[in-house]
Amino acid sequence: MTVTPPPPPQSPSPDGNIDLVEDLEEAGKSIWLPDNKDVWALGEIVSSTSSTVKVIQNNQTLELPLGRTAVHDPSHDLNIDDISLLNNLSEAPLLHLLRRRFIADQIYTYCGHVLVSVNPYAHIPNLYGPDAYDQHDEDNNNLPHVYSIARSAFDNMCDSSKNQSVIISGESGAGKTEASKHVMRYLIDKSSLN
Repeated sequence: MTVTPPPPPQSPSPDGNIDLVEDLEEAGKSIWLPDNKDVWALGEIVSSTSSTVKVIQNNQTLELPLGRTAVHDPSHDLNIDDISLLNNLSEAPLLHLLRRRFIADQIYTYCGHVLVSVNPYAHIPNLYGPDAYDQHDEDNNNLPHVYSIARSAFDNMCDSSKNQSVIISGESGAGKTEASKHVMRYLIDKSSLN
């Protein structure tokens, strides 16, 4: 699979990116840079001005416009299951988190109340089926999964006696049909138990 690097963002406005400039003033800090292979990768700040940053990446020194970089925050390296918990959220840490979770066969990630799914195009053992229901049926367990979303809709329907909706969207080949099948199978099994 070939990954195209992101287009360069527009240069920061003189008044709009003061915090970004201040965050980059400290040499030795990490910073997100465009990368031909991984779209975004980390580099180390050598120095910066109000419009450029000099970094070291893969033993090479580069000077980039500030607008083509993104601030790195220690929260970007945490193993969290909700994107909305990241500080200084931008495309770089979002893709980095989704990639790390995907590699660990954790294809589901929350973004607040929305579930983001990355199609693995492969079978992941014990991800679906009645044996996996128990992991998502406990009230205190809200692991990111289509079963957790289905459980929440089912519980809200039972508690409020009102209709609920689960919206599944995405591009062609993203796995919408499979996700729909798993949600419906879960709801059918849950309703037959009540």
